[in-house]
Amino acid sequence: ISQARDGHFLFSNPYQVDAPPARTINLLWYTLGTFARVTGIDIPRVYEIARILGTIAFCASLVFLLRTLIISARTRVIAFFLTLFSTGFGWLYIITSEQWTDEAYRAMGPADVRIVEAFPFYLSMTHPHMLISLACIALGLALSFRALQKNSMRLSVAWGGVVLLVGFFHGFHIIPL
Repeated sequence: ISQARDGHFLFSNPYQVDAPPARTINLLWYTLGTFARVTGIDIPRVYEIARILGTIAFCASLVFLLRTLIISARTRVIAFFLTLFSTGFGWLYIITSEQWTDEAYRAMGPADVRIVEAFPFYLSMTHPHMLISLACIALGLALSFRALQKNSMRLSVAWGGVVLLVGFFHGFHIIPL
């Protein structure tokens, strides 16, 4: 975000040992950095705004997907809340294991505390780029199902646009789409 705030469109990875040339395009970080530059809002606040908007986008796209797949309104509501709030019981491992303080055990710990992409509620408090890519995945799946149901070229093109968008900020999430 800070590189985009400084006016760069191509990004370099500041966490690499050698300093590679700026070659990466990330439309999400570019948008957030440009927003920070134009509005003068500091980066942590822009990050929080992205987190809140990402949560709203995910919830809206999840509702759209569930309305596409599930007929019963009651079942959709149950599926919505299960998707948002079910994260497993890995926290029990944390509070009962004396070995949790060891780094090696933490790396092998329960999935619901180390694989953040699978748990939207956790993502809504941490990583907006992953939450926004989950929103795009849900939207893309809904659009693809609807395009197939209605044999619609317009919905197919919209699906392609969502896939392209995900490719510009979280490329490895294109595979499920």
